[in-house]
Amino acid sequence: MAKLIKIFFLVLITCLLLILAKNEFARFLTKKSPYGIQTLISKTASAENIFLGSSMFRQGIDIHVLENKIPNSSWILAYNGNQPVFEYIILKELLDNNVQFKTLYLDMYAYSVIAPPKVSDERLFLHTNFSTKLNFWKILKENNLASFNDFFQMFVTSNNEILWTWPLNQKLTDSRYLRGGNTAFNPGNTDSIIRSLPPVIMENYNFRQEQKEALLKIKELCINNRIELVLIETPKYIEIALDSNYLKIMQEYVELAKAENITFSLSETTAQFMQQLDSNFNYLEQAVSFNSSDPESFQDRIHLSSKGRKIYTEKILKFLTK
Repeated sequence: MAKLIKIFFLVLITCLLLILAKNEFARFLTKKSPYGIQTLISKTASAENIFLGSSMFRQGIDIHVLENKIPNSSWILAYNGNQPVFEYIILKELLDNNVQFKTLYLDMYAYSVIAPPKVSDERLFLHTNFSTKLNFWKILKENNLASFNDFFQMFVTSNNEILWTWPLNQKLTDSRYLRGGNTAFNPGNTDSIIRSLPPVIMENYNFRQEQKEALLKIKELCINNRIELVLIETPKYIEIALDSNYLKIMQEYVELAKAENITFSLSETTAQFMQQLDSNFNYLEQAVSFNSSDPESFQDRIHLSSKGRKIYTEKILKFLTK
């Protein structure tokens, strides 16, 4: 019996050590990858411009267009469903590790600021250190959104399938990225197919206080580190672009940016709506022209296709460098 107890505790301690090792050191597997946080922290790559956001940036910013304009100047840090509360933690980790850059382009994704805090992309648990993951957990706890299942997923089960097949997974994944940008081909759709896809439905359409506070903390970090902050709204399909709930969120988002004197860029449809509400500010000067009615430029209601990504990036570059 005593021997079984010793074996049990030995196995338990070994498992705990493996879990700790995974959560602190697995990130180093990605230090030479063409995507993610760790490559920048490890100084394997550098960038003057960082595009930090959600899949809106991964599917909406064409890295080849950026590279053709100014080679080796930009890096895209895009994680599915990324929200300001977690973007702040990511930015802080970069700065705490002396990653230096001049401009932060932040994803102005409306639905991310009305959603309760949630890490939607498990790769964040692979790409970050133990301390950062604890900060993610703290955000969930502060908003009463933390459960044992969440804890177990975050620290124990997340990314295990990737680690078990790492050599093959790394080769396949690396081939789809360049400086954090998605290089895979994503075809456009037809209007009927896009409208038949599941709609975007949110529980409420109010700007959450913790997301707003995170945006203000991001602004403060940028000021303290002499980084220019620019908010960017990528185009949405016309069904979303004209949706009253979406525009309501964007109106509050823009008002926050104006009140905090943060530079922002809007899609043409949003700018036209804002102009109708307030003629005292030239919103159209902040607009990037884009045909939100062209289904071939979209994969779904909120993500650009490869065609749309290239067209939009060429136009946003002209806006940002004018």
